[in-house]
Amino acid sequence: MKFIFGILILLLSLSCVKEVDLNIQDGASRPVMNCIFNPDSSFSVFLTESNSEECLDDAEVKLYKDDSLLEILNYSNNCFSGETSPQLSHEYTLEVQTKKFGTVKSTDRLPNKAIKIESIVQTDSSGFTIQNNDPYATIEISFKDEPIVNNYYELSIIRKIDTVDIEIITDPVFFLIFPSEEDFKIDLQHEQLMLFSQDESIVTEGLDRQVDLFVGYSSLFINDRLFDGEEKSLSIQYIPYYHMNSYCKVDKRKFIVQLRSISENYYLYRKSEVVYKKYKRQEALWKDADSYGQIFSNVENGFGLFAAYVASFDSIIVSNGK
Repeated sequence: MKFIFGILILLLSLSCVKEVDLNIQDGASRPVMNCIFNPDSSFSVFLTESNSEECLDDAEVKLYKDDSLLEILNYSNNCFSGETSPQLSHEYTLEVQTKKFGTVKSTDRLPNKAIKIESIVQTDSSGFTIQNNDPYATIEISFKDEPIVNNYYELSIIRKIDTVDIEIITDPVFFLIFPSEEDFKIDLQHEQLMLFSQDESIVTEGLDRQVDLFVGYSSLFINDRLFDGEEKSLSIQYIPYYHMNSYCKVDKRKFIVQLRSISENYYLYRKSEVVYKKYKRQEALWKDADSYGQIFSNVENGFGLFAAYVASFDSIIVSNGK
């Protein structure tokens, strides 16, 4: 049976959101339960059917902490919400009773702690992509891995520019799209960077070393197998704004880095998602659609994802950019 579901990671959101969209192409309908949780928000659980987008609003959703009942979640605004925020190093279980499907269950544990970002260094014009010879910039991030235990990470970067720091130096073609210079500046002021890397700890996850100008990863994920207990320095590349926008220059840019410590279930989902997307993008290369086209799920008697993370943030301001 083939099925597809994809996760939409909202990089700077600190609340549980609907992060999985599952569409079963063949077979009977199954329950789909989705929740990504972290210590900065209470639990929100989305419960639907695989063959429709209808919510299973008649279910009873129980939340357990370390095998003890914590609370029963209430249904409102298309999701089941609680009042409890999860705590580090504890295990949480969702047990859902549905009239149509019976019991649906999933368990995950929050990581031990957020890992501090030790340093951030940004370098403009650090190289060129192989495919199109596009110039790329590099951000180097370092952090100290916790020893002995298996650790998993996800990294994302936001670039922000204050509109007062943007100077238009020629009439851009984009003015055919934007009604005014101010609208163009507003569009430029916030960007989720599309990332790639040649670091072996990232490449071994199945992520491409270099990507096209319009294709990248909104976040990168790794495990600590190659650097357990060590200080890790990651070199991350991205296509800078000034390659597309040579008709303006910017005095200051702010880069906000989010480093998530993620659970093993979260990591396994992300890894299977990359394999599936490669299968979709390079369909002729794959021969067994069932083995490559199925995304990891940790939900018993259903599909979806119940997974945890804890995040740390840091930022730098780069002056005198192009």
